[in-house]
Amino acid sequence: MPGKTDATTLHTSSKPMCSLVAQSNGEDPVGSVPTWERCLVMELAPPWEHDVAESKHFPALAREALKRAEKSGPPTRLQCILPDPQHSRPGHARVMLFRRTAGPLAFHSRAEYVVPDAELGALAAALLNGPSAAQGYERYRVDGSRMRDILVCTHGSRDACCATFGFPVYQALRGMVARFQGTVRVWRTSHTGGHRFAPTVIDLPDGRYWGHLDEDLIETVLGRKGPVETLRMHYRGWTGMSGGPLQAAEREAFLHEGWSWIGYLKVGKLRDGVSTMGQYIVQIDFASPDGAVKGAFEAVVETLWSVPVPQCMSPGTKGESPQYRVADLQRLV
Repeated sequence: MPGKTDATTLHTSSKPMCSLVAQSNGEDPVGSVPTWERCLVMELAPPWEHDVAESKHFPALAREALKRAEKSGPPTRLQCILPDPQHSRPGHARVMLFRRTAGPLAFHSRAEYVVPDAELGALAAALLNGPSAAQGYERYRVDGSRMRDILVCTHGSRDACCATFGFPVYQALRGMVARFQGTVRVWRTSHTGGHRFAPTVIDLPDGRYWGHLDEDLIETVLGRKGPVETLRMHYRGWTGMSGGPLQAAEREAFLHEGWSWIGYLKVGKLRDGVSTMGQYIVQIDFASPDGAVKGAFEAVVETLWSVPVPQCMSPGTKGESPQYRVADLQRLV
């Protein structure tokens, strides 16, 4: 596990593990979160292929609906989760759809169902076709409003780092959730994007992505206690902000405000676009749900350099990743 394991035992010149290379390059993960407005989370039995949607048990109706959404729908993310003996029902599959609503946002909306296996594809397709299309499945709907779902990538057929580093983090998280009295579930998930930041974790419904976590850090993330600054180089960003500059600015505001920031309603925008020097002016307006706290941050975000993106388990690189630096952060009000 990064931070706990001797890297020399996991890296050779012929088979470099991209997670270790990214860390040794000092790559900052902020801004690497995939852009999505909907995230479909489906329970899917193994085995999983490199492309999880091509797996043996992946329903054809869901695959077709995802292809249609990719062409004409809002940006949609697929995350499959492995059945879990603690949370799953034999012969049934859990399906969750998280949506990024318009306007100021703290948490994504959730629609959650537990359906017979035979209806998994039809329900997934209905959810992707719009809320009205899923009305016929209300009898399978369950109340997940109090639940927090932690997704840990262990998708080894996609990337070796995810299996090597992800599974120990998953096991450690499973050992911690009892203290949350049934309000936290931990799942093994498919590729989250950015496997060079393995172990990678998605926290839903808030939509925060984390990387390069170790056992001490996951306790901080799970409990939302302790100094946020220690997580700077492990925070990939928040799906409520689209694009690297906004995600970088949101991280600085998060570090400034602390854990209370998660519950604030937030909306961000590029105020003045981008200059020829790769400089962005970002404004983030925020307020607590009760309106007692409100304000705005202005950030100057620069993208003046990039780092090579390493291949995993093979030499060479595959492009470059922009690195974002917040040159200035001011609270306006």
